[in-house]
Amino acid sequence: MGDYANAVLIACGDDFRWVVDSAAVTAFGDRVEAFLSVGEVTDTDVVDKIGDEFLAARSTARVSTVIEVEPTGSGDVPGVDFDQRETVVTPAGTVECVGITYDWSADNEDATRKVPEFQTRLDVRRSESARAVDRLITRSGGRPAVTAPALDLGTAIPSGKVGEVNVPPWSWSDADRLDDDVQAWRAETPLRLYRWSVSADPADATGDSIFEFEINGTGNGLLNITLGASDSYVEKEIWGYFVMYKGDVLHPFCSTNGGHKTGTIQFLASDIV
Repeated sequence: MGDYANAVLIACGDDFRWVVDSAAVTAFGDRVEAFLSVGEVTDTDVVDKIGDEFLAARSTARVSTVIEVEPTGSGDVPGVDFDQRETVVTPAGTVECVGITYDWSADNEDATRKVPEFQTRLDVRRSESARAVDRLITRSGGRPAVTAPALDLGTAIPSGKVGEVNVPPWSWSDADRLDDDVQAWRAETPLRLYRWSVSADPADATGDSIFEFEINGTGNGLLNITLGASDSYVEKEIWGYFVMYKGDVLHPFCSTNGGHKTGTIQFLASDIV
């Protein structure tokens, strides 16, 4: 189901608030929950508006369609008949070409193909929604300490261009090791977590493996990742401003061992300038 959601629990200041798309819950037949942190935004009207915007593009289920372009003549050659930012009509509907790459798997250079990457209108709407949520949080004063002070007062928040922050991955080589407590990681600089993922070999898996993480001993079950018995990769967005400061401790762990082996846990983070 990916990032589908029809209900979102919003952490706002020291409180929590649910925003639910009741019509989407009824249409889908089940309640699918997500989690969003908006920092110090506490105005309930604003929080509800942020929640509505968050759900607007996520309460429509995504349908995945794999499209392979095999040019048969004029009109369907990537980079010739259509280019980036142009729309193409496919059996899956009208999609936008957002990139063209090369398939280097061919045995000879002459056989190298151009491979288009498409984005649906739903993808575009979800990107717009993510930007709108960020703008609403920012305008409402929800960025917690994102502006660097003129003098370093011990926060270690840097000034300058926002960039990626490296969070070392965790890995295991045998399913039995999933029951071991992994070593926690301590942040050396402030950062914002925005996505995490788990990849593993499901060859010997006998059930679901559930992964969680805590920051300074506190977790949130809505951000858990579940690897099904046949799953090899699952990622989850960490929406809002999920911030760690210098000295904060990040601790991922497997709470339910389904027998997945040879895997990796990876977090993606950015500066919070």
